[in-house]
Amino acid sequence: MELIRPTISDEGYSDLVDFKTRIGTDAVVVTSRGQGLGYWVEYIEDSPVVGIPELSPELWDYYSNVFGIFVKGQIPFIPHSVIEAGSVYVLVEVNQLRR
Repeated sequence: MELIRPTISDEGYSDLVDFKTRIGTDAVVVTSRGQGLGYWVEYIEDSPVVGIPELSPELWDYYSNVFGIFVKGQIPFIPHSVIEAGSVYVLVEVNQLRR
């Protein structure tokens, strides 16, 4: 049986479903590109997704909250507060960047 790409584990899928209740409707989610995670975050969370390079102070002009979903232990060096840690992923709220 061939898998359809991009894939994530069942545990990762469960983490994203659990995070959905924490992410509001007026939010954007930052993810690391290249892992297929952005696709699944957009699909499950029904939120716009941006990559780390697109993280800028201007995001707060358009969205009330900026969250990040990353593989545990691989959170990039950005100012954040951990909201919830799942089995595979961690949900963080990105602190507003200064202009």
